[in-house]
Amino acid sequence: MRSLFLHSGLSAVVALAVFLGFSGAASAMESYTFDYSPGCTLYGVDPDDCFGGVYGITLEQTAFGGAVDSYEVWMTVDTTGGLTFLSPGEQGTLTNLEFKVGSGDVAYMNLQVLPGSDGSWSFADGPLGGMGCRGVNGDFVCMLETTAGLNAIGDYAVGVSFDVAAGTEIQFHHLGARFEDEQLNGNVVSIPIPEAGSPLLFAAGSMVVGVALRRRALI
Repeated sequence: MRSLFLHSGLSAVVALAVFLGFSGAASAMESYTFDYSPGCTLYGVDPDDCFGGVYGITLEQTAFGGAVDSYEVWMTVDTTGGLTFLSPGEQGTLTNLEFKVGSGDVAYMNLQVLPGSDGSWSFADGPLGGMGCRGVNGDFVCMLETTAGLNAIGDYAVGVSFDVAAGTEIQFHHLGARFEDEQLNGNVVSIPIPEAGSPLLFAAGSMVVGVALRRRALI
């Protein structure tokens, strides 16, 4: 799944795959990539908040037509270009990932981490904050890396499958990632995603869809 995301040198890249329709078993897909390299110049974003990383996410419907609809989400995190909150030689860890695909408490069922994912993850509710999954909104699927085995600097892919009641409206609204430095400060990138079909999706140049926020909290 890493190949789904082309990590370009553009200050921001937002790619939306065209809805393919539903023929046979299958599959509308949304795909986005956001580049928040250190010091990037993003519309409406303080450069200090662009502390590093290229973040990608896809949503694909894999089954429908019965009592439940099934989906797969893949998230990618590429921080090999550096993270500004880490001191030279400091490791840090990738601790949480999060996505939001509903509006109003979505009843997710059968949440599973997909084979081929990096790390070992448990599930909670979000949204994600500087201290981790806050557990206040069921629209957010928030994940904790349970082995502390992923260095903050790396290139990772994590997949999640889930079911929802047939006909539930599913569309990306948000993605997030949280890192800890060696002092256990939580560093969060929080990216709102626009509605499909929004004219902002087709803005050219360095216009950015969404805003990156950095929040720090001492654990």
